[in-house]
Amino acid sequence: MAKARKIELLLHADDVARSEGASISQVQVALGDSTRHFVVANSDGLFAADHQVRTRFNVSCVATGDGGMQTGYRPIAGTRGFEILTPDAVADAARGAARANFPWSWRAARAESCSTRPAVTDSRRTPS
Repeated sequence: MAKARKIELLLHADDVARSEGASISQVQVALGDSTRHFVVANSDGLFAADHQVRTRFNVSCVATGDGGMQTGYRPIAGTRGFEILTPDAVADAARGAARANFPWSWRAARAESCSTRPAVTDSRRTPS
């Protein structure tokens, strides 16, 4: 994968995580991959060669609010190449990290946007 494409994915994750609300004060995104080539031999003299590709994409967020500072983390990882890093997968990881351990950060923002809606009551219910 080209370096420019890797940078594009990192910036996409940062943008998506920060779009979850003003309480997201820090976003850290990391991308890494490794390739391992190896040969296995048995006592009968048979050899087998193989290689493994590992890819890891981590998104970590810090939110600051009334509850203090909270962190959230979501990885994408697998024994496959960069094909696992689709724009949708990267966005889901970023949203998951932004919402992971601090639901107040995005629920409060959504509650504010809904605060102008009228309350609905059921007048047929009578208190017992």
